[in-house]
Amino acid sequence: MKILFVCHRFPYPADGGGKIRALKMIEHLQREHDVHVFSMTRDSNEREGQRQLTLQVAGCTAPAVSQFETLCSLLMGWVTGKSASEAYFCPPSVRTAMRRLLDSQPFDMVVAHCSSIGPLIVSAKAPRLLDFCDMDSMKWSLFAGQGRGLMRWVHLRESKAVRQLEKTLAVRLDACTTATPAELKILEDIAPEAAQTGWFGNGVDSRYFSPIERGYDPMQLCFVGRMDYLPNIDCVEWFVQNCWSSIRAKHPGARFVIIGAAPTERVKALSEIEGIEVTGTVPDVRPHLGRSVAMVAPLRIARGVQNKLLEAMAMGVPVVTSRQCAEALDPDVSSCVMKADKAEEVTLACLTLIDNAMVRRERSVIGRKLVRTRSSWGANLRRLDDLLWDLVSMNPIQKGV
Repeated sequence: MKILFVCHRFPYPADGGGKIRALKMIEHLQREHDVHVFSMTRDSNEREGQRQLTLQVAGCTAPAVSQFETLCSLLMGWVTGKSASEAYFCPPSVRTAMRRLLDSQPFDMVVAHCSSIGPLIVSAKAPRLLDFCDMDSMKWSLFAGQGRGLMRWVHLRESKAVRQLEKTLAVRLDACTTATPAELKILEDIAPEAAQTGWFGNGVDSRYFSPIERGYDPMQLCFVGRMDYLPNIDCVEWFVQNCWSSIRAKHPGARFVIIGAAPTERVKALSEIEGIEVTGTVPDVRPHLGRSVAMVAPLRIARGVQNKLLEAMAMGVPVVTSRQCAEALDPDVSSCVMKADKAEEVTLACLTLIDNAMVRRERSVIGRKLVRTRSSWGANLRRLDDLLWDLVSMNPIQKGV
């Protein structure tokens, strides 16, 4: 088939969680089909990524979007009642480029990743599948729950606008997917009229993310994630404010390494606290992650599958995370993470892994084994193949299967 794949962030290089799923879908589909990628570029790194991706796929259309156009689109979206997400990812030049592409060549299938660019594919004549991944309206609702004053109002407005967008797209498009059964249930509650729905999970490349040869440092805890993203910022701040002093009281040599691109000033300020390091962008997260006794990620306002948790477990690094993040994982994989929400629970889990090498080793070995068998990209993307085949064959997608 000739497939048009549309995504909200240019997927190459996949330097963030929002890009990994899209790129893995593209790579998987390109093995059996001719894939034409449509996205937008906003900086020189993404434009260089366009040149690299063009060598790997059948075609690539990537209109450049300026900051000025983005600002104008956001203002117009606000006036007309659109969500900021749609206004940001569907500015006028991108809509025009999509119309020209659809008019210039036929496609057998259109696949889009993320609700914010769903409006771009509504007019396509080929069967259209939208991968919501996570239901973003719920994310904005969580943001509102943590916000105050004006930002709380802004997030509530965005949650309502995105929820309406999600419902509209689910009803108008031919099929919709999510990354977990829990997100699928939310989708079907929002849009019970949706014609065809299904889900397929995220995965991890366990050959790339494999244990490092040299041993781990029992005094090093870490967090990995893009550090200008609110859930990640909230996570590390909460951990430092509520757990770090207790851990350092027992182990004065303990270190907490925050690994990730674009740290905000709030995150950088944490490095002034004894034992905390903020790395910023690193060439390769694996050496930092692999030498840690644990990945500490008690995320409070994140949704869906967190790739960072799967990557840590694939490297044999035990994970301490919140119950809501654990629930998004495969049930078998979830059974191996240390679930903790309260400060005393998180602190105890970290101290247990620092103090008890046997417990750490058991979590390490079992976690890697489960991720390799239950969370591979190959197995999960075969579910996408089944969903696409059902759509092309005009057979109902088996919901929740």
